[in-house]
Amino acid sequence: MRPAEDTAAHLFERASFRMIGDGVPAPDVLRMQTEIDRFSVWFDRWAVMAREYEEAGHTEEELGHQVTAGQLWWRASLAWQYAQFMWFHDPEQREYGQQHKAAAYERAAPLLLPPATREDVPFREHVLPAWFRRPSHTTGQTPVVILIGGLESTKEESLLFENLLLERGMSTLAFDGPGQGECASHFPLDDRFHEATTAVIDSLLERRDVDPTRIAVLGRSLGGFLAPLSAAYDQRIAAVVSFGALFDLRFFDKIPPVPASGFRQLTGLSNHDEAEREIRRILDLSGAIAEVRCPLYIQHGAKDALIPVDQAHLLAQNAVNAEVTLSIDPDGDHCSHNRHHIVRPQLADWLADQLV
Repeated sequence: MRPAEDTAAHLFERASFRMIGDGVPAPDVLRMQTEIDRFSVWFDRWAVMAREYEEAGHTEEELGHQVTAGQLWWRASLAWQYAQFMWFHDPEQREYGQQHKAAAYERAAPLLLPPATREDVPFREHVLPAWFRRPSHTTGQTPVVILIGGLESTKEESLLFENLLLERGMSTLAFDGPGQGECASHFPLDDRFHEATTAVIDSLLERRDVDPTRIAVLGRSLGGFLAPLSAAYDQRIAAVVSFGALFDLRFFDKIPPVPASGFRQLTGLSNHDEAEREIRRILDLSGAIAEVRCPLYIQHGAKDALIPVDQAHLLAQNAVNAEVTLSIDPDGDHCSHNRHHIVRPQLADWLADQLV
């Protein structure tokens, strides 16, 4: 594993544009780069910032400034998100960060424009937590995009991308599935994640304000595997986006140590070798991808240092029954986070072309 002193710098190097793209103000990123000189203080410094935003949110609520308060609580949630970001070596503290992230977002949710409403989706013996948002000033049924996170990206992190979809007339539902966010500590990932997406769709279709014929799924990073997997098993999905594509884990030996540890933890297995074998087995689309029959958009950065660009080509080549749009950003890093201002509106536009 990288020396602790190098890990923080490495994370900032590959994640700063992602943080900004997801809504962390650039001055906050610069402040954290100044304050975090070693990985051992990563969680604590982000937690300090999160609590500062929480205190500010309380103050603005007391003053009756609801819009500002909502923004501050959302920024607190983002700070907790990045506190626990890649904090796989300390599951207890990581779970502490997850809980505080979810709690801060819950304070923000009714104050957002448009607001987010909590949806708890029954699934097996568990509940899948989700947030639903609907475009303002709309009537009747709308299309809806289901958002699936990744290895450590979760439902609270997608607000700005949701806004792009809402502006184009689509409702959104972001949820944590097995191995993700609020579910991570007690509900490991298995080879049936698609059943979670199906449960979410079933729940959505109980609403009168959602059009059952216009449902799309977008997954980011690890979600770039889980979204097409879901579309392979549920033909009600009308369009699917793999945002940072993943076809299988043939490149696992080249994954940096920290995210490699996170992939193993998804299985809930304590034995290192067993966990690696299991995650390689679970994350393999070769047996399912031919069942995707709806339009499929694959986005990938050519300079992705986490998931090789070959994975996007493999996904496109094997999706033989889907109408595939393959978009490779020549200057993009992982999920083209360094090009978020260009790439994310393109994804939203493609979804609007399919659904609206």
